Amino acid sequence: MINEKITLEDILTLRPELKAFLFDLDGTLVNSQEGIITTIHEFLQTKGHTFDRQLITELFGKPLEVVFKILIPDLTEEDITVYLKEIRERYSKNHTEITPLFPKTKEILDGIKAKGFKMGVASTKFKKFIVEILEHYNLLGLFDVIVSGYEVKNHKPAPDILIETAKQLQVLPSECVYIGDSPSYIEAGKKAGCVSIAVLTGPHGQ
Repeated sequence: MINEKITLEDILTLRPELKAFLFDLDGTLVNSQEGIITTIHEFLQTKGHTFDRQLITELFGKPLEVVFKILIPDLTEEDITVYLKEIRERYSKNHTEITPLFPKTKEILDGIKAKGFKMGVASTKFKKFIVEILEHYNLLGLFDVIVSGYEVKNHKPAPDILIETAKQLQVLPSECVYIGDSPSYIEAGKKAGCVSIAVLTGPHGQ
């Protein structure tokens, strides 16, 4: 079903056994796109690589090691490990300051929690940064579990992270709604058996 606006009543009609809401982070709860793309762009320039920002934008949401492999195919695994370490050190210095919360995010999350639903974050982001940004906006206590893409074997659009998040919440994937901002995330939700809701707050349009 494709609707421009979805209500909780709509979701419960589709899935009356609903028990949990699973959320992506970047582009869904927080407006991190510009900060992440700028960090990647500037970091690669320090390494002597210049790429069009639009190309980096198109890769937004993929794990960093995948981004590096696509942009610079001749990088060795050792190079990628070094790049990951260095860019995370750079990003950690100011990522909370360059990552605003989307309007009404806390209000929506508080409303879902108040209705007794379990909530989890399922994000490809490095877990340390997920926790720090949620703490920064006083959201951490709203979530029952946080699962990073680095805790599962296959990244989205494989359903692994959603299956694992549901498992940790002690619910079935079919009892979950997954909310994300990219086609691959919605594909992952469908493969897992969740109700999938796409938001247009990330880089992808309808």
